[in-house]
Amino acid sequence: MSNTKPSQLAAYSDLFDRLLDSSLLLEFETLKIIDANPAAERLFQTTAILQKTLLDLSDPTQKDLILKNIRMSKRRYYPHQFECPWKISETNAKLMQISACILKLSNNTEVIQIIAKDITAERELEQKSKAYLDFL
Repeated sequence: MSNTKPSQLAAYSDLFDRLLDSSLLLEFETLKIIDANPAAERLFQTTAILQKTLLDLSDPTQKDLILKNIRMSKRRYYPHQFECPWKISETNAKLMQISACILKLSNNTEVIQIIAKDITAERELEQKSKAYLDFL
């Protein structure tokens, strides 16, 4: 009997495509997007995100914060999480929780996997709850 877990047998592409949160795979050095799941295409409101860089999709004022956190994620093999304002479009900004980690592909190439979760509503609710409790 094999000691292989069922999760190890699952096709990563199937898991990647079914994730509810946005997921991107980036080239390790250039941060070019080499794959994006359907949730990422919906979040960034485009299907043409391949070959753009992570910085092309982000708020330019957050470039240093994003690069610092990506550098930190490159130093470890477990997810590094950070929060970052993200400008989805000219009129649509969101607060994102970003999880970044190195992922080794079957051809031994290393990529950076980004999982982005919109936490805008969650943070707004926390602020309203805090304001309400302060009022009491």
